[in-house]
Amino acid sequence: MKKRWQRGGLLVLACTLGLGAGYADVLPPHFAHMTLESGAKLRIASWKGDPLKHRQTTIVFLQGRASFVEKNKEVMESLSKLGFDVETFDWIGQGGSTRLIENSQKGYIDDFDTYLTCFHDYMVRHVKPKVSSKVILLGVSMGGHLALRYVKEHPGMVDGAILVSPMIDVVTKPYPKFIARFMSTFAHFTGAGKMYAFGYGDYDPKKSVFNVNKETQDPKRFDQMQKTMKAHPHFITGGPTFGWVYAAYESMDKTKNHAYLGTIKEPMLFISAGLDRIVDIQGDRETCAIIPHCRYKVYPKAFHNIPLEIDEIRDLFLSQVDTFVKSVEEGLS
Repeated sequence: MKKRWQRGGLLVLACTLGLGAGYADVLPPHFAHMTLESGAKLRIASWKGDPLKHRQTTIVFLQGRASFVEKNKEVMESLSKLGFDVETFDWIGQGGSTRLIENSQKGYIDDFDTYLTCFHDYMVRHVKPKVSSKVILLGVSMGGHLALRYVKEHPGMVDGAILVSPMIDVVTKPYPKFIARFMSTFAHFTGAGKMYAFGYGDYDPKKSVFNVNKETQDPKRFDQMQKTMKAHPHFITGGPTFGWVYAAYESMDKTKNHAYLGTIKEPMLFISAGLDRIVDIQGDRETCAIIPHCRYKVYPKAFHNIPLEIDEIRDLFLSQVDTFVKSVEEGLS
């Protein structure tokens, strides 16, 4: 099995470096808005895979908190070049989807079940009728957390999942974790859930500096993220509210429950970033070990946003995504 993974990795690395035939340019994505059963609108996007490398798998990309499609464009293009059709969307409350409170910069949600309800509607009415291939979820950060919950709570809807820097637990420095949870709980029950959590506010480009960023060590990709946000100011989401933090803790309690995780049947690839300062990775290996068909990888020198990291880390990530999907396609996971 190890040799299979190595061979797959070399093949993908060659493709990533531009060796062999394939797309000279990726076809542009198709954007649309989907009206959910709740009446809210979800901004969706689709990429077609390279027809010369066509794969029997569609990847559904689940973004992290405060993200939007354009910030992850390079990731989707790379997956498309590997032959995958890619489906993605902006989460409710951020990006180009319906915002939930008056100040659209505030990262707010009443309950993570709201995210999952919207996502299930998207899967049932958009993704499933559209594809006849296997479906793999690829979730980053909050998206990884929600992918894990979705696979558990909707068995059989997808064929596997890749969780990248998943939000199993969070870093709360400078506050101890129990203080951060107490403050969000107090705010929730006293009607202050729509206030920014302490230390957060609207997005301020002056504070977004490469040397202190927690997402990537690649200066060019960091600069591109800033340019993208400047070009799409109406898609920006600022810091989290106390309500979002409270809802996140309530949801994370579920993914720390051994009985909850132990019945998952779908194969998973679980990737942690060794230098992550956004999510706490200490329990990641244990979490993966509870899931019956889960492979765990850690990139010791990676920051949080692995798909937008330096080329060395990013190429390894794409290689392992490709090999994992092949194992699912061949029924080996």
